Amino acid sequence: MAEKPAVLAKVPMKSISRRLCAPLIAALLLAPAALKAAPQGADALDYKAERVPWLKEEIRSLGLEPAPPGSLDEKNIPAAMRRLAYQKRGLSWSGKKSVFPAPLLERLAPLIARQWAQAGPDERVAFQISTRGGPALLEGDTFLTDAGMHWRLTVLNRKTRPLGDFNLASEPWRLVPLPGQRYHSRERYKTLKEEMTNWIILTALKPGAERTKDPRPAPAAPAPRPETHAPDGAAREKLQLLDELRRENLISGEDYERKRRQILGEP
Repeated sequence: MAEKPAVLAKVPMKSISRRLCAPLIAALLLAPAALKAAPQGADALDYKAERVPWLKEEIRSLGLEPAPPGSLDEKNIPAAMRRLAYQKRGLSWSGKKSVFPAPLLERLAPLIARQWAQAGPDERVAFQISTRGGPALLEGDTFLTDAGMHWRLTVLNRKTRPLGDFNLASEPWRLVPLPGQRYHSRERYKTLKEEMTNWIILTALKPGAERTKDPRPAPAAPAPRPETHAPDGAAREKLQLLDELRRENLISGEDYERKRRQILGEP
């Protein structure tokens, strides 16, 4: 006698949908917590700085007269890096962004400063940030002339721009001169000077200059905050850097408050 086929229980479609979607919904709800628990991206990168000798042909072609890096105090390096900004190209140019956000600056600035202090009169300091075993995220160099401290970038956000790239229609990013800064320019014709938008000169930082103070006016006194424990030296430096980034509008007010509370250990 033939067996009767098994009768499948009727399960409402709404119930099936809920069962299938439940894991996805749970994953979406838990994703922010998982991201917060993940290690910081800055810790997963490689940071390098090294002294590189100038080539005579390079100096001649660029019309440079490099000055010994040691004629400017290396303590100026972190302040100079905080003052470098750029814009990304989209449908239009983005707002100003920090070239060296705080987590990157904290790791790279000491390396550049150390090489700067050891550099000979015919050397410049090259630097790079890259993913471990991967491509460069940021790459450039810094050096000194009588015009000031120069910062050149050839890679930013993995996007490469060679020096002397004047194709303004397709440049993916550009450095932005802030007060006391200007582009390096070169004269291609007698009546035409072209600005190199991946090459910035900090004109206040010249050979023999003392450690510079921030030329910007002091901000208005902040509103009183709830009493907290006095921050230690490392925390004070982070708070000072955070205040500078906020004054330059390189971070939002919401990010500023969140990071400040995190540094002070506030809830």
